[in-house]
Amino acid sequence: MKPISINAHQLAAALPRVQPGLEKYNAIQVLVKGDTTGFKDPLLRRSYNGFYRVRRGQPWQSAYFDLMLQTQIHGHGFSQILTALHNSTGRYEASFSSKLLATLDTSQPVIDSVVLKNLGCKLPNVTSPHRLRDIVAIHSDLQQNLQNFLSTVEGRTLVAQFKVAYPRHRISEEKMVDLVLWQMR
Repeated sequence: MKPISINAHQLAAALPRVQPGLEKYNAIQVLVKGDTTGFKDPLLRRSYNGFYRVRRGQPWQSAYFDLMLQTQIHGHGFSQILTALHNSTGRYEASFSSKLLATLDTSQPVIDSVVLKNLGCKLPNVTSPHRLRDIVAIHSDLQQNLQNFLSTVEGRTLVAQFKVAYPRHRISEEKMVDLVLWQMR
């Protein structure tokens, strides 16, 4: 995985395109933080599914949102979420597992094809005998990569410019980087 690098030109191009996603993300966070239904609220699910492009059937979604509730209660980490989702759906859902965790702990990275492509990385093949281990390693590397970037001049500049561009939004610095990386296509 290449280190995160976002130069001034890339940041200037990506930052204005962040707003629609940022608005949707904030609305989801409000619904998640105020949820009293165990993530069964149709508006929350519809908003989440739309933002994160969940295109799975109702049984998968039920297992997923049940896992979100269990994660909120018990504080599961990425590996536990990935394994539990695999146990209930039969699939290693790296991206959706990371999105679940990052929704509840906004300092966590999201594994996304656009972000991985920007970092010269890809998920292990579905036939890999070490798929679980390798996905967990990618998540860990991405987490470290984010922290390293945030400690650089580029990282501090991104955070400062993000706060100027979107002063009313209070999101984690990790999510700021994630939203900008996602716009760098």
